[in-house]
Amino acid sequence: MQCFLDGQPPCQWPASWNWQRLGQRDYLRISSDSVQTLKGRMPCGQLFLLGCLQGQVEWLPAGTGALENAHSGRLADHDVVQRVCAGEVRVLNASAVLHLQVLAGSVLLLVRIPVSELQASARELGLYCGGKPLQLGACAHDSRAMRSLLLLLEDGLLYGGQPLWRQALDCQQRLCDTLLLQGWPHSLSLSFSSRPLQAAALQKARRWILDHIGDDIGIEEMAAAAAVSARTLYNLFRRETGLTPAAYLRALRIEQVHLALRQGGDATVTELAMAFGFTNPGRFARQYQQQMGELPSVTRRGRGN
Repeated sequence: MQCFLDGQPPCQWPASWNWQRLGQRDYLRISSDSVQTLKGRMPCGQLFLLGCLQGQVEWLPAGTGALENAHSGRLADHDVVQRVCAGEVRVLNASAVLHLQVLAGSVLLLVRIPVSELQASARELGLYCGGKPLQLGACAHDSRAMRSLLLLLEDGLLYGGQPLWRQALDCQQRLCDTLLLQGWPHSLSLSFSSRPLQAAALQKARRWILDHIGDDIGIEEMAAAAAVSARTLYNLFRRETGLTPAAYLRALRIEQVHLALRQGGDATVTELAMAFGFTNPGRFARQYQQQMGELPSVTRRGRGN
């Protein structure tokens, strides 16, 4: 099991195990005629989906001997055994400990996803993690998204070897990522240009800023566009966003540079930064990395992927 978790499957699997690698992701379907216990540790940089296609799986997130304790009646107060039933999916984050008991007659699906791929999908959807590691909640808050995701994952294993499905693999995996980000709580945030603003003055200010994003503008111009005083606008920004107007303007500009880098073109990072109002390339690169989670040069190299 640890070989699969590490992305290095052995030459042979038990007859009841069906493994496939599709792109950079590994799929493992386990059919259990008898009770099986699976143990391992999630490696860094990888996220795992645990889906139950049939029957029931008992899962101990902490990974001690609590499964054995539970069945012998010696369950300690801190031991929590969770049950994953047919049609359900759980998320296992990097470095989590895996300790499962697959009950007889059950069918389990494990999928290994590189965190970097999920983050790339998130950025295309306008979600950003900044400098923090991506984390997802274990349980879905959208049961419909969970059911759809499980069907797509099973289809990937079923049809993954067929030529037509291979051609659509990127689309299938992007859709899986979208359902995952839609259906589970996560540590990502919407782009500043997409986050809802309650105050009408802030909505006006943001629209005006986006229309003049490359201009030399300050709080007085923003306030005039929003038809409020500079002090009122400052207080509204602080109360709703936690940022000053200048910091909010910078965040919007960084997002626009990010979009321009993703779209391609011949302009260098420095040229784009200057076009959107940044005058110090070194400071811009640090601010960009803090907000977007990667250097602008990395975004530029990865465009179109």
